[in-house]
Amino acid sequence: MARRKQEPASAHRNHMITAAKQLFEQKGIEKTTMDEIAAAAGYSKATLYVYFKNKDELVGGMILEAMSELHVRLKKAAESGQDVIGRYYEICRALAGYRDEYPMQFDLILQRIRIDVEQEGTPTIYKEIFEVGEQMNRTIGEFLEEGILKGVFDESIKIPQAVFVLWSGLSGIIQMAAQKGEYIENVMGCTKTEFLDYGFGFMLRSILAKGERDGR
Repeated sequence: MARRKQEPASAHRNHMITAAKQLFEQKGIEKTTMDEIAAAAGYSKATLYVYFKNKDELVGGMILEAMSELHVRLKKAAESGQDVIGRYYEICRALAGYRDEYPMQFDLILQRIRIDVEQEGTPTIYKEIFEVGEQMNRTIGEFLEEGILKGVFDESIKIPQAVFVLWSGLSGIIQMAAQKGEYIENVMGCTKTEFLDYGFGFMLRSILAKGERDGR
């Protein structure tokens, strides 16, 4: 415990978030108490409340961590050395791969994000979540803009709207593949990977320039 007291605040927060994640995965968020999180993390309940005022803020910390990691992966995919189409599929695979590794965190990322972050009294964690979300949107938006400049994507695309449509479309396809795998395999007669590839291609065709669409 003496060693822990010397650790920076960020380390204490990480210990608490890690303990919370394990409990949430075992019991679910609703059934997990702050008492249990404090005990699992090795802190008193009073100390836990110094860092997180309630369970919602703790969940927020987990969402921030998840979004930051996902953004790193998406940015790497968007900036890889491939052509625009190749990078589109890298982005799709990065998103699907993250969902396979961290299904609970993926679900949380898709939930409603507070936008009243400038309101007085709003916890800092929600401001940080909002900013990382905006960074992710910018990463995808810049990728789309590059595709338009290179004549690959339709020049009539409205970037902010297209980013949201892609988010909702790709995440929906990925969630469906994860949750309906048995149906996809037995009724559709294809593997999860084949279904994902078809879905990603379907979404891609909606943003391609006419000449690119005609060639596919």
